[in-house]
Amino acid sequence: LGPRYVAPRRRMMPGSESDCVWDIPLIEQLQALITFDRSAAAQIIDSSADWSSTAAEPLDPTTPRTWSDITDGDLFKNHPKLGTTSGATPCEVSGSGVKTAWKIYYDDVEVSNPLGVARGIHAIGAIYLSLINLHPDTRSRLEYTFVATIALTSVIKKYGMLAVLAGAHLDGSLDDQATTSLGAQMRALNAGVKLLYPVNGAFGGAVQRTTYGWALIACADFPAAAKMVGTSGSTSAKLPCRLCNWERESSVAWAPSSFLVRPRIARRWTLRNLSNTDAAIAQAQMKSSAAAKAA
Repeated sequence: LGPRYVAPRRRMMPGSESDCVWDIPLIEQLQALITFDRSAAAQIIDSSADWSSTAAEPLDPTTPRTWSDITDGDLFKNHPKLGTTSGATPCEVSGSGVKTAWKIYYDDVEVSNPLGVARGIHAIGAIYLSLINLHPDTRSRLEYTFVATIALTSVIKKYGMLAVLAGAHLDGSLDDQATTSLGAQMRALNAGVKLLYPVNGAFGGAVQRTTYGWALIACADFPAAAKMVGTSGSTSAKLPCRLCNWERESSVAWAPSSFLVRPRIARRWTLRNLSNTDAAIAQAQMKSSAAAKAA
């Protein structure tokens, strides 16, 4: 990366003195790209101007369209900050702000003995992004990949993505000290940050513009996606998510709403709807081992 190198920061996990993750602040990476890659800076500004145009017509589902990039889809067109009717964003200095759109990826990587008895012990999880403002031919190239967080998968499994990605405490509240986490960086971009953009001309220089950013989509395979959203990584898991307090194989596991449940007796699968969710949740909550034996 040369001059675009941004040093990683070590971030300790909530309540631990040894478990940690490594963050590479996204905003600093974006500033380095803008400063040392004029072509990328120009693409960011040009695409932002296109997304901020007030002349764009509202999306008409009956009009024939051509899809050539992610920005042609309904998800982008209907986005409140990036879509066809979003308009310009404010800039504290002059003119309009600069919009950036991001695509998040997550996956695990085996770095040592991936097929042996130690498989999974040294696995590392990586959260990385691509900048949708860049041209489709270049945005996925290695030099334009933004690595946001790297952590041992054992740490991710232990603390969950709320702590690793969002920068939150174990109770879900945001940690004000986790400023380098991807969640904190995206929250800052949502509010707007001041970045320096190169000025074309004989005298050069730079101009400060308020820059915004939003994550449009997250991409992952099934096990990786389960880690991102907190659901079970296996389809045979008894608990469907990290915070679930009921067991899939329980006879009352159809609470609190609508679930397809395989009954304990041999008959067809049934879909049960429940109106009184509070009573159903209390009935379906898992019992401790001692309570279960007493029952």
